[in-house]
Amino acid sequence: WIDQVCINQDSLEEKQIAVNAMDLIYKAARTVIVLLDDIKVTIKEQDFLASYIIDFENYEGNVVNIFEPHGGERPPYMKANPAFRNFFLKLIGAKWFERAWCMHEMRMSSNHIFLIRCEEDRKLSDDVNSIPTVLRFTQVFLMHMMGLAIPSDLSTSRVRPLLTVFGDAFIKRLSGHRDVPSYVRVF
Repeated sequence: WIDQVCINQDSLEEKQIAVNAMDLIYKAARTVIVLLDDIKVTIKEQDFLASYIIDFENYEGNVVNIFEPHGGERPPYMKANPAFRNFFLKLIGAKWFERAWCMHEMRMSSNHIFLIRCEEDRKLSDDVNSIPTVLRFTQVFLMHMMGLAIPSDLSTSRVRPLLTVFGDAFIKRLSGHRDVPSYVRVF
Protein backbone atom coordinates (compact mmCIF):
# COMPACT_ATOMS: atom_id res chain seq x y z
CA TRP A 1 0.00 0.00 0.00
CA ILE A 2 1.54 3.29 -1.12
CA ASP A 3 -0.37 6.31 0.12
CA GLN A 4 0.64 8.56 -2.80
CA VAL A 5 -0.61 5.95 -5.30
CA CYS A 6 -3.41 4.20 -3.44
CA ILE A 7 -5.24 7.36 -2.42
CA ASN A 8 -6.85 9.44 -5.13
CA GLN A 9 -4.95 12.68 -4.52
CA ASP A 10 -7.67 14.69 -6.30
CA SER A 11 -10.47 13.47 -4.02
CA LEU A 12 -10.82 15.36 -0.73
CA GLU A 13 -13.33 12.77 0.50
CA GLU A 14 -11.00 9.84 -0.18
CA LYS A 15 -8.08 11.70 1.40
CA GLN A 16 -10.14 12.37 4.55
CA ILE A 17 -11.14 8.72 4.85
CA ALA A 18 -7.53 7.62 4.36
CA VAL A 19 -6.18 10.12 6.90
CA ASN A 20 -8.65 8.80 9.48
CA ALA A 21 -7.43 5.25 8.80
CA MET A 22 -3.69 6.01 8.90
CA ASP A 23 -3.18 4.90 12.50
CA LEU A 24 -4.71 1.51 11.74
CA ILE A 25 -2.80 1.12 8.50
CA TYR A 26 0.62 1.88 9.96
CA LYS A 27 0.00 0.07 13.23
CA ALA A 28 -0.99 -3.09 11.33
CA ALA A 29 1.87 -2.89 8.82
CA ARG A 30 4.51 -5.59 9.21
CA THR A 31 7.07 -3.32 7.56
CA VAL A 32 6.98 0.29 6.43
CA ILE A 33 9.35 1.04 3.57
CA VAL A 34 10.51 4.64 3.45
CA LEU A 35 12.00 5.98 0.22
CA LEU A 36 14.11 9.03 0.97
CA ASP A 37 14.08 10.32 -2.59
CA ASP A 38 15.44 13.81 -1.97
CA ILE A 39 18.94 12.66 -0.99
CA LYS A 40 21.63 10.48 -2.56
CA VAL A 41 24.47 8.48 -1.05
CA THR A 42 27.83 9.59 -2.48
CA ILE A 43 30.44 7.15 -3.76
CA LYS A 44 32.65 8.03 -0.78
CA GLU A 45 29.77 7.33 1.65
CA GLN A 46 29.00 4.05 -0.16
CA ASP A 47 32.63 2.97 0.22
CA PHE A 48 32.65 3.85 3.90
CA LEU A 49 29.34 2.09 4.61
CA ALA A 50 30.48 -1.02 2.73
CA SER A 51 33.36 -1.40 5.18
CA TYR A 52 31.35 -0.28 8.20
CA ILE A 53 28.68 -2.91 7.62
CA ILE A 54 31.20 -5.65 8.36
CA ASP A 55 31.93 -4.17 11.81
CA PHE A 56 28.25 -3.58 12.51
CA GLU A 57 26.98 -6.98 11.41
CA ASN A 58 29.73 -8.89 13.22
CA TYR A 59 29.24 -6.94 16.42
CA GLU A 60 25.45 -6.72 16.17
CA GLY A 61 25.17 -10.49 16.08
CA ASN A 62 26.79 -10.79 19.51
CA VAL A 63 25.64 -7.74 21.45
CA VAL A 64 22.31 -6.13 22.25
CA ASN A 65 23.76 -2.67 22.95
CA ILE A 66 22.67 -0.31 20.17
CA PHE A 67 25.72 1.92 20.72
CA GLU A 68 28.15 -0.79 19.65
CA PRO A 69 30.34 -1.09 17.78
CA HIS A 70 32.26 2.13 18.34
CA GLY A 71 30.12 3.53 21.17
CA GLY A 72 32.05 5.52 23.75
CA GLU A 73 35.13 5.99 21.59
CA ARG A 74 37.18 9.16 21.94
CA PRO A 75 36.98 11.14 19.78
CA PRO A 76 33.38 10.17 19.09
CA TYR A 77 33.14 7.86 16.09
CA MET A 78 31.00 10.24 14.05
CA LYS A 79 33.46 13.06 14.60
CA ALA A 80 36.42 10.89 13.63
CA ASN A 81 34.76 9.63 10.43
CA PRO A 82 33.54 12.48 8.21
CA ALA A 83 31.98 10.19 5.59
CA PHE A 84 29.77 8.59 8.26
CA ARG A 85 28.97 11.96 9.82
CA ASN A 86 28.10 13.53 6.44
CA PHE A 87 25.89 10.58 5.56
CA PHE A 88 24.06 10.81 8.90
CA LEU A 89 23.56 14.58 8.62
CA LYS A 90 22.25 14.18 5.08
CA LEU A 91 19.97 11.38 6.24
CA ILE A 92 18.38 13.28 9.13
CA GLY A 93 18.07 16.31 6.85
CA ALA A 94 15.84 14.41 4.40
CA LYS A 95 12.46 16.07 3.88
CA TRP A 96 10.63 12.93 5.03
CA PHE A 97 11.84 13.46 8.62
CA GLU A 98 10.47 17.02 8.62
CA ARG A 99 6.89 16.02 7.85
CA ALA A 100 4.73 15.79 10.97
CA TRP A 101 2.67 12.86 9.70
CA CYS A 102 5.84 10.91 8.94
CA MET A 103 6.99 11.18 12.56
CA HIS A 104 3.56 9.92 13.58
CA GLU A 105 3.88 7.11 11.03
CA MET A 106 7.24 6.15 12.58
CA ARG A 107 5.66 6.00 16.02
CA MET A 108 2.80 3.81 14.84
CA SER A 109 4.85 1.20 12.99
CA SER A 110 7.40 -1.00 14.70
CA ASN A 111 9.53 -1.94 11.70
CA HIS A 112 10.97 0.41 9.08
CA ILE A 113 13.23 -0.12 6.12
CA PHE A 114 14.80 2.95 4.58
CA LEU A 115 15.85 3.17 0.93
CA ILE A 116 18.15 5.85 -0.51
CA ARG A 117 19.42 6.15 -4.06
CA CYS A 118 23.18 6.04 -4.56
CA GLU A 119 25.26 8.11 -6.92
CA GLU A 120 26.37 6.24 -10.00
CA ASP A 121 30.01 5.36 -10.28
CA ARG A 122 30.96 7.14 -13.51
CA LYS A 123 33.89 4.77 -14.06
CA LEU A 124 31.44 1.88 -14.33
CA SER A 125 28.66 3.64 -16.19
CA ASP A 126 30.93 4.62 -19.11
CA ASP A 127 31.55 1.00 -20.05
CA VAL A 128 28.40 -0.73 -18.88
CA ASN A 129 24.72 0.08 -18.75
CA SER A 130 24.65 0.69 -15.03
CA ILE A 131 21.79 -0.34 -12.82
CA PRO A 132 20.70 2.19 -10.20
CA THR A 133 22.06 1.30 -6.79
CA VAL A 134 20.01 1.67 -3.63
CA LEU A 135 21.17 1.71 -0.03
CA ARG A 136 18.85 -0.23 2.27
CA PHE A 137 18.99 -0.11 6.05
CA THR A 138 16.71 -0.90 8.94
CA GLN A 139 15.30 1.12 11.79
CA VAL A 140 17.79 -0.62 14.10
CA PHE A 141 20.70 0.75 12.05
CA LEU A 142 19.11 4.22 12.19
CA MET A 143 18.95 3.89 15.99
CA HIS A 144 22.58 2.77 16.00
CA MET A 145 23.61 5.87 14.05
CA MET A 146 21.62 8.06 16.45
CA GLY A 147 23.40 6.36 19.35
CA LEU A 148 26.76 7.25 17.81
CA ALA A 149 25.58 10.82 17.14
CA ILE A 150 24.55 11.51 20.76
CA PRO A 151 28.03 12.14 22.20
CA SER A 152 29.26 14.07 19.17
CA ASP A 153 28.96 17.76 18.48
CA LEU A 154 26.05 17.31 16.08
CA SER A 155 23.14 19.67 16.38
CA THR A 156 20.57 17.97 18.59
CA SER A 157 17.73 19.92 16.99
CA ARG A 158 17.52 17.23 14.28
CA VAL A 159 18.47 14.21 16.41
CA ARG A 160 16.16 14.91 19.37
CA PRO A 161 12.85 14.44 17.47
CA LEU A 162 14.10 11.11 16.14
CA LEU A 163 15.12 10.03 19.63
CA THR A 164 11.65 10.96 20.83
CA VAL A 165 10.03 8.89 18.08
CA PHE A 166 12.29 5.90 18.57
CA GLY A 167 12.56 6.21 22.37
CA ASP A 168 10.41 3.15 23.04
CA ALA A 169 12.33 1.14 20.47
CA PHE A 170 15.62 2.26 22.05
CA ILE A 171 14.47 1.12 25.48
CA LYS A 172 13.21 -2.18 24.13
CA ARG A 173 16.47 -2.70 22.25
CA LEU A 174 18.65 -1.88 25.24
CA SER A 175 16.64 -4.25 27.42
CA GLY A 176 17.58 -7.16 25.20
CA HIS A 177 14.55 -7.72 22.99
CA ARG A 178 15.41 -8.45 19.38
CA ASP A 179 12.59 -8.20 16.89
CA VAL A 180 14.06 -7.46 13.50
CA PRO A 181 17.37 -8.56 12.04
CA SER A 182 19.24 -5.32 11.48
CA TYR A 183 21.63 -4.80 8.65
CA VAL A 184 22.59 -2.46 5.89
CA ARG A 185 22.79 -3.62 2.32
CA VAL A 186 23.66 -1.97 -0.93
CA PHE A 187 21.93 -3.63 -3.86
